[in-house]
Amino acid sequence: MTLKKQFTLLASIIITIPILCIAFIFIYNYLKSSDRLLIKEYTELKKNQSSLYNKEDWKTIYSSINNLPPDVEAALVSENSTVIISTIPEIPVDTEISFGFLWQIQNIPHKKNYYQFSIIDISTSKMLLVTRVSKNKQEKTNKIGIFPSLLFFLFIIVLICFIFLLLIFKNINKSISTLEQETQEIAAGDLSVKINTNYKESYSNEITSISLSLEKMRQSLLEAQNQQTKFIMGISHDLRTPVAIIKGYTEALSDGIISEPEEISNTYSLIGNKTAQLDNMINSLINFMKMNYADFRETLSNESITKLINEFFQDAKVSGNVFNRKVCCNNELSEDILVPMNKTLISRAFENLLSNALRYTKENDTITISAYKINDSEIKVAIADTGIGIDEKDLNQIFDLFYRGTNSRREEGMGIGLSVVKNIMETHNWNIEVKSEKDKGTCFIITIPLKN
Repeated sequence: MTLKKQFTLLASIIITIPILCIAFIFIYNYLKSSDRLLIKEYTELKKNQSSLYNKEDWKTIYSSINNLPPDVEAALVSENSTVIISTIPEIPVDTEISFGFLWQIQNIPHKKNYYQFSIIDISTSKMLLVTRVSKNKQEKTNKIGIFPSLLFFLFIIVLICFIFLLLIFKNINKSISTLEQETQEIAAGDLSVKINTNYKESYSNEITSISLSLEKMRQSLLEAQNQQTKFIMGISHDLRTPVAIIKGYTEALSDGIISEPEEISNTYSLIGNKTAQLDNMINSLINFMKMNYADFRETLSNESITKLINEFFQDAKVSGNVFNRKVCCNNELSEDILVPMNKTLISRAFENLLSNALRYTKENDTITISAYKINDSEIKVAIADTGIGIDEKDLNQIFDLFYRGTNSRREEGMGIGLSVVKNIMETHNWNIEVKSEKDKGTCFIITIPLKN
């Protein structure tokens, strides 16, 4: 039950207390009054014998009956000794009684009732009003009265309110105490502390709703923190690839390995391209981390996937020559196929996959880049190599951040590259999978959906 409903119910109970007390007093007075017993018979008598007495006589009779004290039984006897009204079982209505009988019942030994006789004078005759009250009832009434009963009733109501307040306090206190303890740990910087949201249905209220919202916020902060970690590690990793290439070509120039004028010119051109790539990569990564997936996808532009793959192949071919790898390309896509993408990020992902292929292949091994279309619904891009392959036990975790497979433990690296690739593919709503066989090679397959 929500706090609003609980306090509304409590306020209703508090407002109801005086109303119930007033109603109790009226009901009590009615139950203890002579009206409840005698006035009905008086009304019937007046209806049936209205011609016997005039208006003033009826008024006198009513006044005598109505003024009787509570808990009094009464009988009204006419001048001819006929009982016309009675609530005394021993004196039934429409019977004739003698004064000797009345004298007899009020003088019974060990009598249990007090009797009283009074004369009612009306214009045409006289009537006898016989009243009695039980001794036990009279004594009990004198001792108890109305106020103790009323106090007892009030005590019950107050007790109910107190119990209800106690339950509300327990409910609120439990929720607040738990929430306070957990939020203090989170405020101290520990986002791993899970906020309890497994409340019983009876404890469900606005505070538990706040707990659910805070837990969602904690998860978002934790995800943002992990994303930030990926971002920092990703930059460190991705900068290594072009820097390593620039370093390799620079050393090759310095050692005289590259000596032909045309090769030297191509090498300087490649170093310039990698330097520009570094600058674009940093700017792209910063912009990428500033926006969420939905905002990012709105910034994608239609680019020729065929042109991108051809450019990637040319760079891969040059890198293959440096590391003595054979790089082949089989691009079956037409030039008119446009795909929404961030060209810089996709190039970055392809570079990471190529870097892996170069790292885990030997001299004279082959790296094959393939691209083909399937049923006008999707494009497949595959980057395969004939390297050392991946252990089967590592395949399910190969895209996890910081995970390094069995075959990569002897190589330098932090296990970030493939995680970055996976992240970029998911951001574009693309899919990537890996197939590998130990000592035979690895193939990364990228599936690109085409819009209708």
